[in-house]
Amino acid sequence: STNTLYEYQVYAINTVGDTWDYSDPAFNNLPPGGGFPTITVESEAVGTAVTKVVERIAGADRYATAAALSRSEFPGPVPVVFVASGLNFPDALAGGPAAAVEGGPLLLVGDNTIPAATALELTRLQPAEIVVLGGNSVVSPQVASTLENYTTGAVTRVAGGDRYATAAALSLRAFPDGATTAYVASGLTFPDSLSGGAAAAATGAPLLLVGNGGVPAATANELTRLGVTTIKVLGGPVAVSEVTATALGNYGTVQRIFGPDRYATSVAINQDAFPDNTGGTVYLATGLNFPDALAVAPTARPLVLVPGTSTALPVGAAAEIERLNPARVVIMGGTVAVSAEIEQAVRTLLGAVVITP
Repeated sequence: STNTLYEYQVYAINTVGDTWDYSDPAFNNLPPGGGFPTITVESEAVGTAVTKVVERIAGADRYATAAALSRSEFPGPVPVVFVASGLNFPDALAGGPAAAVEGGPLLLVGDNTIPAATALELTRLQPAEIVVLGGNSVVSPQVASTLENYTTGAVTRVAGGDRYATAAALSLRAFPDGATTAYVASGLTFPDSLSGGAAAAATGAPLLLVGNGGVPAATANELTRLGVTTIKVLGGPVAVSEVTATALGNYGTVQRIFGPDRYATSVAINQDAFPDNTGGTVYLATGLNFPDALAVAPTARPLVLVPGTSTALPVGAAAEIERLNPARVVIMGGTVAVSAEIEQAVRTLLGAVVITP
């Protein structure tokens, strides 16, 4: 077997159910931050190269999960780390694509605390700059001040008068020369923006927010400044009203991407942003809550939402995973977030092995 830092190639020489321990010194370049993983053979592949793996990235809480994802994707040092509240979603949603442009991860904090997992990851990353997302009411001045201990550069706060203005300010920072495409999502709900943030990051576009009764002034001004020609509206009319979509037509050609529910919308977003089979990494996260998925956007890879508490993998999600044809599937969060049954269904679908930290 060979094991690189983030991808695995396993030659299954025995039978289903066998477990191999990577503690042998011959296996080097182990994943950062985590002991010796084991590999369990999930499909018969005697003498055959098995190149698909399924792994789960999870911590004790949302902060530790975001830190674990950062540890797996960003060797460090990094030019920047974006820091957002883990207690609400709007600022982190817009921050994901901006973080991708600037080459850094997104970590989470409490409103008045820096969790230990976040602090440890900041120490490891050695960021040249830390960008705090949102105003004092979401990330306190005390937290921002303490963050200065984790960088030799500046701690910069990007904030506006509300979530719409903060998203616009992030777009201005990350896309100073404009953009041809902008993704637009509801600032009142999170599901469509989770997959949309990863899609925006992959296509080099900002994510802006709207309400349900029109286009906020900050969003309108930023669309004008960006000079976009295409506006991709995430979600159906319940998420972003027809009135709002029509008003967005004043700033570019509107393309609405949606399905009958949040899971089908996630599939539609990925099909639009990732039309070709990736052969790379695909992330899975629950569509019932936001924390575990927030940190995925800076990786600029597809994110497929699933009903995490379900014991079955939805047909649409299964078909999308097959279409994307990933070599690696990463499930975000513990089994309370995404059930063990869904994990097993993905392994069976791909004929994959599982990496267990």
